[in-house]
Amino acid sequence: MTIEGQSASQFLINANTCNSPLAPAQSCEVTVAFHPTTVGDKVAELAVTATTGTRLTASLAGSAVCPAGVIVTPAVVNFEDASTTTPPAVPPRRTVTVANRMCTPFGPLNLQIVGPDAASFQLEDRACVGRTLPGNEDCVSAVLFKPTSAGLKEAQLQVSVGVQVSLTVLLSGMGL
Repeated sequence: MTIEGQSASQFLINANTCNSPLAPAQSCEVTVAFHPTTVGDKVAELAVTATTGTRLTASLAGSAVCPAGVIVTPAVVNFEDASTTTPPAVPPRRTVTVANRMCTPFGPLNLQIVGPDAASFQLEDRACVGRTLPGNEDCVSAVLFKPTSAGLKEAQLQVSVGVQVSLTVLLSGMGL
């Protein structure tokens, strides 16, 4: 028993109870799974050859579609405490990943820090800003925590494309 044809690699035999010759009126069962690796229509055949040499086929077909979604991780970023009187030589730093899980480009991206304590956080680099991510591609941007006064500091990193899409990462840290 084999899977053959143009898109044979996109199908997999998951279960097969047809391991020995069948007597008249007996049956067996084959389960085939569709595991596409690319988008589009896929066709193949399940081919079975009987001990008599008779060949039987069953058509297999599937259509692979693109997943939808843009993901920003992590959703919450907590920074370690930072002194406001003797700031560290290297301020606390965290990275945020923007992942385009769609098949189509997403962008251009805009990243900005907003909220009551936005001044306590800073984009270290602008690696994702203005970038259009091709399908299934990521970009990583770093955020620094640089508080200027003591207390809990909170803001949001907004990742957007125009006014249509906006994703938010919560930022927090304690200024000492």
